[in-house]
Amino acid sequence: MTTHTSNPVEIYLQDDQLAALEALADQRGISVAAVIREQVATLIGNIPLVATGDGTASAIHSNPFLQLSGIMDSGVTDLGDEHDRYLAEFIEEDNR
Repeated sequence: MTTHTSNPVEIYLQDDQLAALEALADQRGISVAAVIREQVATLIGNIPLVATGDGTASAIHSNPFLQLSGIMDSGVTDLGDEHDRYLAEFIEEDNR
């Protein structure tokens, strides 16, 4: 028999999220915490993990395009904040 240790986690939910979880838990005859644990297990089960070399595992993105993220350096330091402006400039230049 496998023994699992539980660790408390505090999360904040919107009223409609909590109401939906409570209704689902009531319908299934289990606790809200059990519904959340099941869904976390499902989420984790759908994320491929790779060994990091230090005895732990790290999640990798299953989307091959997301795996490309960070492999190139554009030299632009504000791309995250200004991506809309850069995209608009690119489209404007491309349409000339």
